[in-house]
Amino acid sequence: FGTQAEVMQIATQGMNVSAAEGQQIMLDLASTARSLGMDINELGSEFVAAKDFIVGFGADGAEVFEDMAIQAKALGMEIGTLVKVVGKFETFDSAGKAVGRLNSILGGPFLNSIDMMNAAFEDPIEGIKMLKEGFDDAGVAVEDLSRPELLAFADALGLSAEETANLLGKSNEELEIQRIKQEELAEQARQTQTITDQLSAAFNGLYLQLGPVIDEKVVPFIGMLGNMLQLFSGIIQSKAGMIGFFTAVGAIMGA
Repeated sequence: FGTQAEVMQIATQGMNVSAAEGQQIMLDLASTARSLGMDINELGSEFVAAKDFIVGFGADGAEVFEDMAIQAKALGMEIGTLVKVVGKFETFDSAGKAVGRLNSILGGPFLNSIDMMNAAFEDPIEGIKMLKEGFDDAGVAVEDLSRPELLAFADALGLSAEETANLLGKSNEELEIQRIKQEELAEQARQTQTITDQLSAAFNGLYLQLGPVIDEKVVPFIGMLGNMLQLFSGIIQSKAGMIGFFTAVGAIMGA
């Protein structure tokens, strides 16, 4: 409940959406979590942790975050780590430094700092794709990198060697296939949630309609049955009652 309250606060105050839209954001987060095999509260906590990144996209912030979550899952990375990569290109100075270092190691102008900075503010997933395309254009494959080369790229990106290997390990084509699959699963989860809500409303309506019958017929019957069982229990717990009960049962079986 605490996480939900924080998500709603970020949505309504930081992203300037309505309460109904904020509720839809929570529903979408739940659907995305199910499709990714993540705990719903874990994904919600990641959303809260990335609030400074998310609110920069306004009403589209939740959708950007969900895309980042899917991409991070496909890459085997934490969402916060992927957000940190995008953050390297959010200002002209930091984008210029990072791209300059990467191009120097790659051996050519394979990345453009302005394009990377624009992507960081408009379409972070496209920025990740451009980064990977730069490595592909340079003919750099992560499995062929020596440890010093991998560490150099990691330092330029502000990542660990393992995180860098994960980031560069899959092609954009593989990631696109993974993204489509995850979006299909998320949509199925959303539809399932909608059906669940409809069933819940239907059962609530049925319960209200059956209320008088339950109160007038079922509840008295259960009470009467309980009294009978209590009386029967009292009879068989006494010595005379036990003798009488088993005598009657024996007579019935004999007959």
